[in-house]
Amino acid sequence: MKNLLLASSSKPRQEILARLQIPFSSFSPNIDESQLANETAYDLVKRLSIEKAKEGAKHYPEHLCIGGDQIALIANTDEILGKPHTYENAVQQLERCSKKTIFFLAGICLYNPTNQNCHIDIVSTEVVFRDLTREEIDVYLSIDKPYHCAGSFKSESLGISLSSKMLSSDPTAIVGLPLISLRRFLVKENFNFKMQT
Repeated sequence: MKNLLLASSSKPRQEILARLQIPFSSFSPNIDESQLANETAYDLVKRLSIEKAKEGAKHYPEHLCIGGDQIALIANTDEILGKPHTYENAVQQLERCSKKTIFFLAGICLYNPTNQNCHIDIVSTEVVFRDLTREEIDVYLSIDKPYHCAGSFKSESLGISLSSKMLSSDPTAIVGLPLISLRRFLVKENFNFKMQT
């Protein structure tokens, strides 16, 4: 099996995956991303990553299917920051993030519908936010419009200026697609990188 599917319509995820220099198709999965009762942040990200990959496999059964999800979690709390969708929600989220440490949990799943192998990893990125002024927040939102980003944080653009420190085992995880884990999964599924170049 050499075909690859990214079960996401996210442009940043597509751009990150393109770094591997291998062809892939994209598909937008339609699943409910609501948190289940008593579901932890870790379990939520894991479940949604798997569901997205398996939803892609329903439509592309001859492909290795990649699913991913990301949420933000305020340190030392159970408070999850999802996608804000609106300006007002984004302002509230960033005011909550100001002077705090936020953990961005990025889930990555590779599902092989042929043998039903399901590889999953959750990569955490620790982001320490500066003391943000309302003016900084407004300028950032007007430029980046991160309304479909967990925690209203678009690190690949102006959002990086809102932080004072970032720590992660994989620098691509903060964008929502941990490539180090993904490549390891592809090797386990005998994906032939040479055939793709």
